[in-house]
This record gives sequence, C-alpha cells and structure tokens, in this order.
Amino acid sequence: MHYRKRAALVSPVRTASMLLAADAMRTGTVAPYWGPVTVTFRPHQATANLADTANHLPACKAALDGIVDAGILHDDDSAHVVAQTFLAPVKAKPTGVTVVVESADEQDSDFGMVGKDFVTARGRGLSGL
Repeated sequence: MHYRKRAALVSPVRTASMLLAADAMRTGTVAPYWGPVTVTFRPHQATANLADTANHLPACKAALDGIVDAGILHDDDSAHVVAQTFLAPVKAKPTGVTVVVESADEQDSDFGMVGKDFVTARGRGLSGL
C-alpha cells in the first residue's frame, strides 16, 4: 500500500491519540518523558475473529505518532523508544489500541517493567487498520 494511502487510513488514529495524550498532560495524568522509554501496545477488536497481531501495526504506529505530536515523547526514534512490545489483540468494545509508555530507567530485572502512565486511544474502526 502506498504510504499516502496508509497515512489517510490511520490519520484518525493519530489524531485521537494526540488529543487523548494532550488531555492527559493537561489534567496532569501524564508528564512528558525526557529519557528513554518502552512502549507496549494492546489492540482491542470488537469482532469474534481476532486479526493477527501484525495486522494492527499501522494503527499502533499512528497512536505512537499521536503521543509524539502531543509532546509526551520528544521523538519515537531508537534513541527515545528503546523497545516496543506488541501484545495479541483482545476482544473488546469499543475497538482501539491501548498504549502503555514506561520509563526504560524504571525497569526491574526481576519483575519486568514498572511504570505509571497509560494513554488509551479508542475510536471507531481502529482495529481494522
């Protein structure tokens, strides 16, 4: 698929993510990260037949771009986002993708990731992208 066509399809996801992230910053729920982070994605799909995890990658990338647009992350390059985890989709309404951003400095080798900030981008048709 041509990148412009894909961009048009995921634009609503990016916008919704940016608005939710900006609102979370405005209310003090989330603060900007200045160090390296890890990002975990969990797609939500309303249909009974769940798509493969990789089918959700364009929506996940758009959601992360929206978080960058809101200013929570300076950039989503490898210097700022040191790891990305894509969890299998779950059946849930409304459809969307939950994005968890955690400081890479808060990693605990025995207990996995320790973090506090959650941004959820939910919207119509996100799982179909």
